Amino acid sequence: MSFIMVSIPALLSAIIILLKIILVAPHLETQSQSICRDQNNNKLICDLEEMKLKIAKLESILEESVRSLSSNVNYLEEKGKLVEEMPHKIDFLKTALTNLKVQLLWAASRKNNFDILILESKAHDAEVRLEAVTKKVEKVKTIVTEQWIQIRQLDQALQVIEVRTSKIQKKKGYTINTFLKVCCT
Repeated sequence: MSFIMVSIPALLSAIIILLKIILVAPHLETQSQSICRDQNNNKLICDLEEMKLKIAKLESILEESVRSLSSNVNYLEEKGKLVEEMPHKIDFLKTALTNLKVQLLWAASRKNNFDILILESKAHDAEVRLEAVTKKVEKVKTIVTEQWIQIRQLDQALQVIEVRTSKIQKKKGYTINTFLKVCCT
């Protein structure tokens, strides 16, 4: 398909050249006839002049055709060079893309590794803090248990004291009552 598209300018220039030849040929005959009429010379000279004129016109058309063909050839050569360069450019771009992908993967990998290290460090720090808090809780638990035992002992002692105090007060009250009864009567 691209060959047809590239050769279209060459075909067009060939068609233009043929049209010029077809259009110029009758014109050449009328010019040569006017030269022959003016000269009234020999038919051979007239034919010779006519041939020279036709040759000059055909040379002019040929030069123009060669220029047009030459420019088309240059155009095709430039496009051919571009086509030849395309695989190299494609390979270069593929290599560049592959390198870019590799660089991006390495960068992502380094970032992920760095993030993992940070998370591991934070997890370790959290474990250390948890162990410290657990030790403090155990100490507080031990202290609370000891204090609870002391409170129970104090509570029991208080109950014993209250019972004794009550007994003493009852005895005292009985003694005071009997003393009052004995004294006052």
